[in-house]
Amino acid sequence: MRKNVKNSTRNTWVKVIIICFVLLLIGVTIYLYKLYESIESTKFTQMEKTHSSVLESRIVDEIHHSYQFQDEHLYHIIFGTLHSEGEKIIFVPVTSDNEDPIIIDKDSILSEENIVDISKQDCEDCRFVRINPAMIQGEPLWEVILYDSKDRYVMDYLSMSDGKRYEQIRLIRKYKERS
Repeated sequence: MRKNVKNSTRNTWVKVIIICFVLLLIGVTIYLYKLYESIESTKFTQMEKTHSSVLESRIVDEIHHSYQFQDEHLYHIIFGTLHSEGEKIIFVPVTSDNEDPIIIDKDSILSEENIVDISKQDCEDCRFVRINPAMIQGEPLWEVILYDSKDRYVMDYLSMSDGKRYEQIRLIRKYKERS
C-alpha cells in the first residue's frame, strides 16, 4: 500500500515539474516574440521619421527607396528625386544628432553597374549577392556582397566617386555543410 502512495506522490511531482517547464517555455517564447516585434517596429518607425524629415526639409520631393547601414553610426540612406535638380542620395545619420545629412548627386558618382563591373575585373569567378550603399567614417561607399572562388563570403567596400577599394572583409566557414 505504501509503495502506491510513494509512486503516486512521485508521479504528481513529475507532472508538476513538466507543467512548470512547459509554462516557462511558453513564457519565454512569448517574451522573445514581443521583443522581436518591438525591435522591428522601432526600426520602421525610425525610417518613417527620417522619410518625413527629408521630405519636409525639401531635400527631395520623392523617395524611391531607402536602406539602413550600421558602422560606428547608424545611417539611413535614401534615394530620391528633387525635380529641379535630379536624383540624389542622402545619408542621414540617425545616432548622431549634431551631424547634418550628406547629400550626393547621383550623376556625380559611379553607378551600381559600374561598381559591379569593377568588382568582376578583380574576381571573375565570384557569385554576386547584392550591392548596397554604405557610409564608413564619413566616406560614401558601395558595399558589394559576393562569394569568391573559394566560397568565402566577401563584403567589398568601394568608393562611390572613383571605385577604389576602401576595405574588404572575407569570412570563411568554420564548418562545411553536409550534402
